[in-house]
Amino acid sequence: MLGGEESDRVVITHSLGGVLWSHLVRRGYTSGERVLMVAPPSRDRLDGVIAPFAAALGPDFLETTGVTLVGRERDRYRNTPLNWLDGGRAKEVHVLPGDGHINVADGHGPFPPALDWVLTGEWPA
Repeated sequence: MLGGEESDRVVITHSLGGVLWSHLVRRGYTSGERVLMVAPPSRDRLDGVIAPFAAALGPDFLETTGVTLVGRERDRYRNTPLNWLDGGRAKEVHVLPGDGHINVADGHGPFPPALDWVLTGEWPA
């Protein structure tokens, strides 16, 4: 509970965690009223031994409303533009300028916009 009131179930995923979440939703194990998928990969970048796991990705991988996608303009784990990844079904798509995966290795540290989104339900302007 935030602010003493009952709050929505919030799910935050990063990269392959979004694929895992998609599998769990399809199997009825979990859901979320608000979901933030940070740096989701594109299916064509996940091959080899991970290909069967990545099969959940594609235009229909978002099986709930209220999903917000956030990622960099260019990400080595995503060959498609972020706003194409979900077939246009995301509630919001926020493209951050520049290259890289959203992680420490690519120069990211604390991510205040994500905390703002959790607390307020809105992505900061």
